[in-house]
Amino acid sequence: MRRMRLLSRLTVKESWELLRAAPTVCRYRATLRWVPFRDLARRALRPPAQVDVAPRARAELAELSRAVSATAALLKGTTTCLVQALALVDLARRRGIPAELCIGVTHSEGESEVGIDGHAWVELEGEVVHGASERDYRRFSSFEAIVATLPR
Repeated sequence: MRRMRLLSRLTVKESWELLRAAPTVCRYRATLRWVPFRDLARRALRPPAQVDVAPRARAELAELSRAVSATAALLKGTTTCLVQALALVDLARRRGIPAELCIGVTHSEGESEVGIDGHAWVELEGEVVHGASERDYRRFSSFEAIVATLPR
């Protein structure tokens, strides 16, 4: 029922964006199960080409972000922040928008255990455009330095 309400609130343009985003989100959900993370991270964390971002590109990226979020809400199971960020960066770069994948880690302490907590988000020219509402991303340390040390 929740999914039907979500779909009924979408405009025609948003529905088309959702249909275009869904295969990419699904592909990254599956990819994370089969491809070693180090290989995926090297490709995804590669800096985008330096391009001046037009205001139109910002609006288009905001639409893509909403489509990815809606797709994630519609899929059964969990679609993690990493899957959403990977899919959004892929969709954006295919349209010439130099979105940047950011992955961070932090030390977390729960009631019974200590561990590492991670989060992925998307930035455009240093501004968070997807994933910031889930958590305060500023508390995360950049993951790029860790990925650079992974064996090939």
